[in-house]
Amino acid sequence: MMNVFFTVIYVFVSLCIYFSMRKSGEYQDGKMFLVSIPEWETRDPQVQEIVRQFKKEFRIALWINIGFSFIRLLFSDFWILLYFLLLFAMLGIFELPLRRANRTLKKLKIERSWPMCNGKSKQFDITIAAHMKESIVRPIWFVIPLLAALGMYLIIAKHSVFITGYLVLILIVPAMLYVMIARLPNHTYCEDTERNVRLNRNRKYVFSLTLLILMSGDALMFAALSVLSADGPIWMIFTMLFLAAVTVVSSLWIFYHYHRIRQEMIQAIKNPVRYEDEDEYWKYGWLSGPCYNNPNDPEVFKDNGTSSSMTLNSGRPSVKIFYSVMVLGVTCFITGLFAYPALLDYQHKLVDVSIVGQTVKIDSPFYGKEIPLASIQKVELRQNLGKVERVGGTDTGTFATGNYETDEFGRVKMYIASRHKRYIIAYTTDGIIIFNDDDTKQTQQLYQALDQSCRERDHHVD
Repeated sequence: MMNVFFTVIYVFVSLCIYFSMRKSGEYQDGKMFLVSIPEWETRDPQVQEIVRQFKKEFRIALWINIGFSFIRLLFSDFWILLYFLLLFAMLGIFELPLRRANRTLKKLKIERSWPMCNGKSKQFDITIAAHMKESIVRPIWFVIPLLAALGMYLIIAKHSVFITGYLVLILIVPAMLYVMIARLPNHTYCEDTERNVRLNRNRKYVFSLTLLILMSGDALMFAALSVLSADGPIWMIFTMLFLAAVTVVSSLWIFYHYHRIRQEMIQAIKNPVRYEDEDEYWKYGWLSGPCYNNPNDPEVFKDNGTSSSMTLNSGRPSVKIFYSVMVLGVTCFITGLFAYPALLDYQHKLVDVSIVGQTVKIDSPFYGKEIPLASIQKVELRQNLGKVERVGGTDTGTFATGNYETDEFGRVKMYIASRHKRYIIAYTTDGIIIFNDDDTKQTQQLYQALDQSCRERDHHVD
């Protein structure tokens, strides 16, 4: 089930990227593939050939990524870390046709000596700022999903590094984005102050509203993962995931509606303000889409030429700091989820399973479980579990927890150190639970103690 879910998500993301980025081949706001060209040159045969080649290569990139999506179905044991790396590879594959089209069109522009279609002077309407109060969603609304996520975190008895790291990201990243939206520079589109104010207010409001909706989706996703880690009901998990997907669709609809209204307003402008040609500062990144790098430009946020979104000026020191913090955060997250467990496993500190009083205690920094001895009816020791498919849980390649489907035992709950091939199968009154220690000798000794306990209890019953 989880493999099907991952595949559907991968295909959905691929289609979203395809339909959103293919518009780069259209002539918008005097640009095509981030290159400023005169409108009449878009009908040039060589320009049209560049567009045709881009569309062909972009469709090929889509089919390659859809093919990648089925890896999870064909290879159910495919390591999840490599699967996440495929997600990054997907972005890189989509960027290749864009990068090629951008380079080819820039080269053609130089060869043809096309005139600059934008003026060199800039005009600023300094009266806009006085009308921009209350132009974004109030901060109090952003507190609600944050408190919901924090409340769910406090309810959970066991906090894994993954869950804690996700919560930290939910708390920090939206706050940074909110500040950036609040500080978006005002753009002068024309000589009409009222129209400039409407365009700038709509932009900030839509961006902040979308951030609020996506934050709510993140809170729902966090709640779903929290319930999953606590072995909660599957129906609740999928309900939360469905609501999270609804927030994504809603944000896309809002952006589409905003883009349509904005285009209508801009097209109605009779005397638009033009800006200087900045082609040399624009390019497509490997993962981040349109990139702008101009250290001489004081603006932090730049319209990326799609008329509906913006990018950061990576030439500014503040943006470099922001990117560094984001890279550091992602690195820490990946390290905490994959590298740190592998290190603990190497040191035999990943998990400790022992009998404490009348319970079997499974203790790990990433998962935990207490099984009453009285609930264990019998135990088996296996070195091979056969075919195992994850239904709901976590599998990092170093440890696996949650609900799984097996050919031999059916639906089971697992708490295992994956690299140590000796497992205890406990038949309990609550179902089958499979667990082990990160030391195979300790697992062997624990099995003997549990087996003896079950035999003694059966002997007393007889």
